[in-house]
Amino acid sequence: MTVKSTFDHALLKMLCKYDWEVPFESITEERILTEIDKIVNNVKNGSIVNIDALFDDELRMDLHESDVHARVVNYFKLCEDIISRNGLQTTFGTSMGITHKCTILRKHLQPTALRDEVETHQKLIDKASTKNDVALYKLVKEKALEQEKVFRSVANRKRLQQQPKQENKKRHGERRANGKHDSDRTAVTSKSWGNKRKVQSETSTERNVERPQTTGSLRTATKSKPRGGCFNCGKDHWLSECPDIDEAEKEAILAKRGSKKQSEKRFRVKRVNPRTRTQCRMRSTATLNAKLDLPYCADSGSDWNIISHNHVKELQALDCDVQVVELDGPVELEAVGGAVLSATHGVDVYLCLNTAAGPVRCQDPKRCLVVESDDDELIVGRVLLAELGIDVDRELEQLAARNLNDDDEFGDLIGIPMREDTFDEDVAIVINGMVVDYVERGIVSPGAEEDRLRNILTSFKGWRLALGDDPPARVPPLRIRLKPDAKPFKCKVRQYSPEKSEFLAKFNAELVRLGWVIENKESRWACAALPVRKPNSNEFRQANDYRPANSMTEGIAGVMPSLQVRLEECKGKEFYAIFDFIKCFWQLPLHKAYQEILSYMTDRGIFTPTRVPQGCTDAALHFQSTVEEVLKEYLQECVLLWIDDLLAYANTVVELMDVIEAILKRLDEYGFKLNPRKCKLFQTEIKWCGRVINKDGVGHDPERIQALQKIPPPSTAAELQEFVCATNWMREGLVDYARVVKPLQERLDESLRGTKRSKRAAAGIRISLSHSELASFEAVKELLSNSAMLTYPDPSKQLCLLSDASDSGWGLIVSQVGDWKPDKPIQEQQHELLICMGRSFTGSAANWSVIEKECYPIVHACEKLEYLLMRPQGFKIYCDHRNIIHLFAPGKELKKTMRGKLLVGLLDSWSIATRLSISRASTTSGLV
Repeated sequence: MTVKSTFDHALLKMLCKYDWEVPFESITEERILTEIDKIVNNVKNGSIVNIDALFDDELRMDLHESDVHARVVNYFKLCEDIISRNGLQTTFGTSMGITHKCTILRKHLQPTALRDEVETHQKLIDKASTKNDVALYKLVKEKALEQEKVFRSVANRKRLQQQPKQENKKRHGERRANGKHDSDRTAVTSKSWGNKRKVQSETSTERNVERPQTTGSLRTATKSKPRGGCFNCGKDHWLSECPDIDEAEKEAILAKRGSKKQSEKRFRVKRVNPRTRTQCRMRSTATLNAKLDLPYCADSGSDWNIISHNHVKELQALDCDVQVVELDGPVELEAVGGAVLSATHGVDVYLCLNTAAGPVRCQDPKRCLVVESDDDELIVGRVLLAELGIDVDRELEQLAARNLNDDDEFGDLIGIPMREDTFDEDVAIVINGMVVDYVERGIVSPGAEEDRLRNILTSFKGWRLALGDDPPARVPPLRIRLKPDAKPFKCKVRQYSPEKSEFLAKFNAELVRLGWVIENKESRWACAALPVRKPNSNEFRQANDYRPANSMTEGIAGVMPSLQVRLEECKGKEFYAIFDFIKCFWQLPLHKAYQEILSYMTDRGIFTPTRVPQGCTDAALHFQSTVEEVLKEYLQECVLLWIDDLLAYANTVVELMDVIEAILKRLDEYGFKLNPRKCKLFQTEIKWCGRVINKDGVGHDPERIQALQKIPPPSTAAELQEFVCATNWMREGLVDYARVVKPLQERLDESLRGTKRSKRAAAGIRISLSHSELASFEAVKELLSNSAMLTYPDPSKQLCLLSDASDSGWGLIVSQVGDWKPDKPIQEQQHELLICMGRSFTGSAANWSVIEKECYPIVHACEKLEYLLMRPQGFKIYCDHRNIIHLFAPGKELKKTMRGKLLVGLLDSWSIATRLSISRASTTSGLV
């Protein structure tokens, strides 16, 4: 069968006559197929559609489909249908098109938790699915199945928790339907007109209640009257029957009352008839020795745990190991009403307090006093509550103290709304996944440890996947100090492209809705808002040019920690945890008196922030000092902080769990929010601030090193500048870095001579590396592959400083030797690298004498590495220059001018504090 025979002849004749301009009889099969291919491969109507808008409108994942596999298949099929329907096969057929297709598929994934999981996997684990739609399909299906399992687990747990409440509601509804209290029910029988139903009473006796027959052929219902009368006129009829107003006015009255009812909903209390204590509240229970469940009271005011003698007998019948012990002396207790109880015996039991959030298990047995009492409750004493971290009196004292302080006192809550923080189901899925992962990896033991970890994580109410309309943290607001000559600054109105203008309008409307900024038409200050395109994306982010305001601000004299020094605290620690503050600066309040200074302008208006914005002078230091104040009792013991990156460390899993619990409690107390997706717990090796940390030392991120090694030779000064800066940040573990990178540094300086050294200016300068510079470029990459891990200083080991210098530069290495052998030369000792440094001699330093150049690295080390070299047993210096040894010989005399010229006086002061040994080592030449 030919193609021509399958065609509609009338349509084919029209195409031949008007489009292809060939006679119908002479048209060939090849010509038909060629023309059809042209039609298929062209876009619809010959115009490129707005692809992003097209997929935003049509691409959806059907969450009503319960089969995860079918849901994912239908989602990808829908994407293919949209592409085919709009003639976009060629557009998405290239490698770039497939990458964009993967971006679109990831962007429209639902729910949000699934999309975040896929994005995290692509960023941190494997990027193959960003350019391969088949790999993306497998990844989406895998993550969707994992989330479905967790979702079902959480849903089942909720259903089991809500089942008792639903049963209570059902029984309550049956009692109301019968119109009588359970205890007053009697069997009533009358003529049946239809249905009968059976009601189960509290005594488990079965009876029939029959509905009386209504008169007439049809049952008519008498409409009840409103108790409060009409909402409009107050008369004895419903609002819908009121003849005085029309339907629009009736709807307005109902809407007004509905909004009022919603705002007052949290303050309403349902009135109930007086009943017994047992019937008035759902009592929590405690499990004793995993055998006996008893209701418990945790707010009695008693210092002791108290149990009745009858309950002890019940427990002994269930557990033969329970023994009653005699107390050293009788303990008198005062009961409610003034009655005095005396306890002469006690019992040690394992307690598990069952709460709405989960069980709280006591790790060791707790002593309970045995009394003769008819009370059916176990009394939990204040001593036990204090051990669990609950001290009501102390919390009330702290609350009272906060109310006495002004708004500058740390921890003040005045003016900041308090509300019950809750996290959504997506957060619960992430938290549950974290716990399951640690248990499956064998880090956390199932049972008690697992329950404790889950309780710790779920007790923290500050988990957020995205920062919403939460109130700011309960910390002192940021105050800005302007310079004496400061004057209000207002930028000129900028013209943005339609795309950027639309982004700024939507973004700032959302900020206004969240309460993070307010629209301020009377502001005297305004810096420019800068929409910046995100890398490898069509989306934007907003940055504000606060340089004019910062130039008129006196910055905080804060202190950022030195990571080189502080990381010594991680020495020998087995387990680590990191926490990430979500939108860290936006969590901090900005004092109202200084909000106007940080206002910014878009093409739609001026907006004033109510939180601390990123980019202002004091933002980073204020956040650092604020969180340090919150966690001050844990700093230098188990916590390191670098702005929004928090590192915790401990020797064991139990110790780290204690640290995590303490940190989360403090952060929860002050209202800070954390991102659970970026938090990692119980890691034996952790990536933090670009470094890899474990118990043995500190190294650089292997992924960062691999990324630098894959960079092609730079074609602009900006690319060369980026490469040199990135490798320079890692130079502490790169031996001989200064000499190897020198040709690249000289080329960069030459390219940027006479212009700004900014990235924007450098991007416009084209360069081409010479053969020697290309060799230097490859040598730096090779040096990165040999990057050494820096070990932690050990005071018990011998410290060594090896220095060397040449006409063009200098270098030094600081190492330590654990098993120092005096009879062995320095090159045969087992060294552990602590740090290496090096520079080139430039300017006037290039004209120094040889002895000055040889002495400089030693002096530089004593100035810059005092924290490392100032140790009880001193350190040894090794060099290859005989004249330096001559300078420090105790029996030699030198001119005072020579000693001052070479800064030997500085080294003399070290010889008093430490045992300084300078020796000649022929092998140091070429070490650095």
